[in-house]
Amino acid sequence: MLNTAWWKIKQSPDETAQKCGQLKIALENNQEEKVVALLKEPGLVRSFGIRRGTDNSYIKILMNSYKYIMSICKNGRELILFIHKNKISEYLIWEYMTSAHRLYDQPIKDQLKQLVIDNEKLFKDNSAKSLMIHELASWSADLERKYELAIELNKKAIALAKKGPDKIVPFRIKFGLSDHKGKRDEKTLRPQERIIDFKKYSKNFRAYCDEADALRADVEVAAALFDQAKKSPAVDQDKYLLQALSLAKNIHSQGKKFAYPNVVIIAKELLGAIASVSNKEEMSKKYYKEAEKLRASYNYHASNSYRFSQD
Repeated sequence: MLNTAWWKIKQSPDETAQKCGQLKIALENNQEEKVVALLKEPGLVRSFGIRRGTDNSYIKILMNSYKYIMSICKNGRELILFIHKNKISEYLIWEYMTSAHRLYDQPIKDQLKQLVIDNEKLFKDNSAKSLMIHELASWSADLERKYELAIELNKKAIALAKKGPDKIVPFRIKFGLSDHKGKRDEKTLRPQERIIDFKKYSKNFRAYCDEADALRADVEVAAALFDQAKKSPAVDQDKYLLQALSLAKNIHSQGKKFAYPNVVIIAKELLGAIASVSNKEEMSKKYYKEAEKLRASYNYHASNSYRFSQD
């Protein structure tokens, strides 16, 4: 399987649900060949992580596949060898890392962290390995407050990504760093610069058939347009608000079609904020209420909620 196939989600939302059900049954019935076949299917594991399922059901089942493989293997080294033997992409381990983080499963996060650190030389795919190291950097910065370590890990991740076969990965790591910086330091980053940067990311992701990350980049463009509207003279505010509104509506529509709850939630929150500054309070409350309900049903934490509150 070509690495780029990992990013293109070919499955419809219904197919993702059906295949996740098949994985659940295969795990329960100890059908190793079926489990391996599903984990190898291009785009499928990625679709579990993006679409999540109500109350994170998809990624919970995905993490059960990690536990299943670890019941066959004695340790992390053997898990990597199992993946190699069955010709499963090493990206699977990165997906396990992100899923464990989303589920707040610290014991498994600790296992996966040690797996990557102890067996780094065993990995064959620099693209996949770079994302694992980037994930470790994020954990170091966000959870452990080890910022210098995070910087060094990210430098290493970017260098590896440039050597890897999958040309989308350097963009993805830089996007993650830009997105993170934008959330932490919005007051010093100019909205116009963010608009230009994230439009480039969106274009690059779509060129590699990565619609999920393209939609996330579109969210950042819409957020920057909204920020630009708030910081602009009155004569220019409507222009930027209308651009933000149009893009947010498109993200909302495409996110629902793609079944990507994260971008739908953020789009609803942004639409609520735009309605609020446009003095449409009832509409604003409606969007915020819908976002809150959807966030609860998918068990999302409120990492982005306050970015669009009215100043």
